Amino acid sequence: MKLGILGGTFNPIHNGHIQMANYAIKNYKLDNIFILPSGQPPHKDKMELINAYERYEMCLLAVMHYDNIMVESLEIERNGKTYTFDTLSQLRKQYGINNQIYYIVGGDTLLNLHSWKMAKEVFKMTTFIVFLRKGYNNKEIITQSDLLKKEYNANILLDYSEILDVSSTEIRKRISQNISISNLVSKEVEQYIYEHKIYR
Repeated sequence: MKLGILGGTFNPIHNGHIQMANYAIKNYKLDNIFILPSGQPPHKDKMELINAYERYEMCLLAVMHYDNIMVESLEIERNGKTYTFDTLSQLRKQYGINNQIYYIVGGDTLLNLHSWKMAKEVFKMTTFIVFLRKGYNNKEIITQSDLLKKEYNANILLDYSEILDVSSTEIRKRISQNISISNLVSKEVEQYIYEHKIYR
């Protein structure tokens, strides 16, 4: 099987994330994608994040209408900081090391991959699908992709599919300013945010 992983803080998950998952399934013929909300990622300030289980619940709501997009809770259940190497190792044991694993990221994330824990091993364990932003200068990202391929023999697929230009930061800001977030998140996620008074 070809399994996709879309990791992130999902603070909150938005329609751009779901678009990425659907494009990855379509463009690379993936069988399933796991949305993987992080616990405490090493590169994030803990104060920026709401409760991990609230982020997990919103992910469940966001994918409830998709048969081949699921939510995996292993990172939020792990104590301490969350590292991709540990996650991939656990997933390979859980779902079988013979399955092909594709890790889905945005272009900006690619610039930092070399600094990840056990980066060399991570590149051996997965193929990266990197979504680039249309209309932006992606030259630095493309250059970094070439360097990682040369230095680590990394498997990197660059994807130019048009994704909704929205960020979780923008959504949190809009909520705090009482600006509508309709069409940026699913109706179920929007309702959850307002019912639980999150990001106020």
